[in-house]
Parts: sequence; structure tokens; C-alpha cells
Amino acid sequence: MGRRWVVLVIVVAMTSVVACTDDPAPTTTTQLQGVVPPHRVAVDPEGAQPPGSEVRGSLTVQEGSHLIGAAFPRLDADGTENGWQAYLTIDGDPYEVWDRYVDALELGENASALNSCLVRRPDSTPTDDTPPSQVQPWYRLLPEQPLEGENRLECSAFVDETELELVMSERPPVALLHLQVRDRGVIDAAPRVFRALEARAAEQRRAAGEEPQLFERAPMPPGPAVPVAFEVDSTDSRLPRPGDRWDDGLDHSLSLRMSSDDAPPNAVPAHGRSLMAPFQLQGACGPGTTAIMWVPGGPEVALEPFTSAKLVDDSVPGAKGEDDQGRRWVAHHMSASFGYYLDLIALDAGDGDSFVLAFNCSD
Repeated sequence: MGRRWVVLVIVVAMTSVVACTDDPAPTTTTQLQGVVPPHRVAVDPEGAQPPGSEVRGSLTVQEGSHLIGAAFPRLDADGTENGWQAYLTIDGDPYEVWDRYVDALELGENASALNSCLVRRPDSTPTDDTPPSQVQPWYRLLPEQPLEGENRLECSAFVDETELELVMSERPPVALLHLQVRDRGVIDAAPRVFRALEARAAEQRRAAGEEPQLFERAPMPPGPAVPVAFEVDSTDSRLPRPGDRWDDGLDHSLSLRMSSDDAPPNAVPAHGRSLMAPFQLQGACGPGTTAIMWVPGGPEVALEPFTSAKLVDDSVPGAKGEDDQGRRWVAHHMSASFGYYLDLIALDAGDGDSFVLAFNCSD
């Protein structure tokens, strides 16, 4: 496989889903090694491409996942095109799905789930007078026994130009794999678990009154991966309908600032539809609320319902081009004075329609 930069983000929340309608829809409920799904994630079945479908080039959708819409262009912060990205739901064992994409991308054993994943519990910051015996661990490695209240699975791996990241969180329910392949840029870093083992070795040295040794790792616990022990009472997610906020109210800071008369451009367009429940990926600009929609019309027409909002201070057309299959795409960036930013990419979906990727941040 040629050298390239790949960023893969998987967000999974204990679920196996490939369909959702206005009424409760049947879903697959396979009991997973990595997690037992207590609820469902809403996905438009017409927008989900099954295993074996092409993602881009020789990469295909792996078992246990579905591609949402199609692969979109990937843009750098300055708006220039730099590779492509794809969003896929996860309806199989997240440990196994992770390893399948690691194998398909030829990333090697160090990028496996066992070497790349941590399970976390809710953050609890001890006070200065908290006795050491009462300070609870905030993470565990996959072979270790479950923590009380654990509610999040995080994985990351960095191999040459390839970066994979996974977040599995119980609220809101979401099952997502985000794959970005860059044309430019090289990174290399130790796997997440290796860094955790180095931190443990340093703690053990300090507890013994010794100086930590650079790059020394504590031994990896033996045994197979232990399932994530979620304890949730969450409800199923839903697909926002035309006229509903496409972020489904996830951006709480935006909810406090917007008015009914001057709403920012965050409604599902008339005659359009959401292809999956919106989700959040914590990033440099805040929650990073993201959604994928199907909208009638070509790329320029599909963006008009968003670019006509009154509240926006700056509305700047971005890059445009064609992908390797000859599908046209158009990007747009908008911002408002209260710290709202919206990036849009519309991709030709055929038959005169478009897929729209929307990503907003709030300061």
C-alpha cells in the first residue's frame, strides 16, 4: 500500500443499528464482545452502504460497519483540499471492527485494539486532602477488570501517515467510524496503550522513591479483552426531521444564544432528510457537532438553505472540485459574532441530489 496519511475516528456507543424510521424500527442486537448494546442509534437505511461496498479506491466497508452516504473531500483549516473522509456506523463488535480496519489499512500489530484502546470512567478530580487510598483509577486496559461506572472506550494509533482514533460513549447514543485519508502530512507516535504503560512505570518508580526512566513501560496485563461494562438508562436516538435542528440540540451553547427570529443555519432543509443521528467529536473548537444529510438539488443548490441564514456575519464559499469518481463537490464556511462556526460540504449524490456534511463549533 502506498504511503498516505489516514485519520480514523470511531465513535461507538453500545449499539447495533442499521435502520430507523418514524416508528420504532427493527435493529440487529448481536451481543458484542466489546459491548452489550442497550439502545439503538438512528440511521436512515437508504443512506447506509453495506459491508463490501467501496469506501474509496481499494478500501471497502468492513464487516460490522456501514458507510453513511459516500466519501467526502477532506479540507485543511485554511479550506484547501487534503484527501478525503468517510463516516461509517458500527453495528458489530467495536474491538473486531477496529482490528478489521487496522488490517485493511495494513497498520500492523501495534495498532490492534489490545494495544490501542483504554476504557474510562467518568472524570473525578480528587481534592488536595483526598487520601491516596480513595483516589479511584480513571482508566483501565482492555484485559483488566471493569471499573465502577465505566462509560467510555477510547482508542488511538499512529503509524506513519495513518492515525486512528475511537471514542465510545454512552450519551448520546452514537455508533460512528470517521475515516480521513490525507494527501499531505506525516506523523508517528507510540500507541495509546504504550503511553499509558509508560505512565504506570513512572508512577511505580516514584512510589518506590526512584527516578522514572525514559520510555520504560510497565508490563501489559495478561489475558483477553474484557467487555466494556456500561450501566445506562439511555433512550434510543432519533433522526431530526425537515425543519428540526440538524444538531438535535446537542450544541447547548448555541441553544442559549440563538433566537427564533434569527436562527443560524442549522435546520434540516425542507424535503431533505438526516442520514444518521447527529453526534459530537470533542476537538480544538469545542464539541464539534456533526451531521450528514441528503438534500435535493446539486451541490450549490443543496447549500442554499444553510447559506441564507440571517445570523451569520461571514459566509465564505470554499473550495470546490471533483472526486476520483467524477462527483462534484462544493464547500462553504460561515461564522457568527457569538462564536458560532459552520463548515459545509455538499457532494453530488447522483440523480440531481446531494449529500451534505455539516460540522459546527461554538467557542
